[in-house]
Amino acid sequence: MKWIGIFLLISLTSVLLGACAPAEQGGEVEQPALSQEADATPTPRQGLEPVPTQPPAETEAGQAAPSQPGAYGEAANALLQQALEDLAGRLGVAVDAIRVDAVVEVVWPDGSLGCPQPGQFYTQAIVPGYQILLSYQEKQYDYHADDRRVFLCESALQMEGIKKANLAPELKLVNQAIDDLAQRLGIPRDQIVPEPLVAKRWSDTSLGCPEPGVTYTPGDIAGYEITLTVKERTQVYLYHSDLERVVYCGTQ
Repeated sequence: MKWIGIFLLISLTSVLLGACAPAEQGGEVEQPALSQEADATPTPRQGLEPVPTQPPAETEAGQAAPSQPGAYGEAANALLQQALEDLAGRLGVAVDAIRVDAVVEVVWPDGSLGCPQPGQFYTQAIVPGYQILLSYQEKQYDYHADDRRVFLCESALQMEGIKKANLAPELKLVNQAIDDLAQRLGIPRDQIVPEPLVAKRWSDTSLGCPEPGVTYTPGDIAGYEITLTVKERTQVYLYHSDLERVVYCGTQ
């Protein structure tokens, strides 16, 4: 009987130990899972880190394309508006009745701004400024400006028989381009609006607009790109020039 009791005690102990073994293994299996979950926690946070940087990026994108003050830039437009208002007052007409032929950035040789008056003395230094050509009923008015003031140069000439030698070279080129485009499109000159000139250098006499089958002379040629638009149209017309001629280069 004594041996039977001992045998039963050993059997019971074995059963109890066997029942406890799976519980311990299950605990060990769960530990790596908990560890993996803990390791994965930073992942979504890392993915969200760029979110706070998005608003500044949108702000920078907005600043990259500010609204433009006007076709000629803020300073030139302010002077142009003064010239328009002055001429409108002189003629007793509305500002809208006056045509803008050209606004060109120039460098005047002295303080007279290219319009010296007898008996007057002027600063003998170059002065950056603008030449503004306005027209009303086929008569052209020549305004000269520095960066602060603008005035009518009384030697302004009529459109008929205009002495283009008295104009800045850039204005002659702009006028040539306007005349050519008006003829091509069959529209009045006052429908054409010149944009600011862009200084360029061409590698040959094609001025950047070569034609098939034509041979051009190589060389470093200074000139301008002239951009023209037409009122109530979205098309942009390009002309290239040296300091003597203009070449039509098509649309943009």
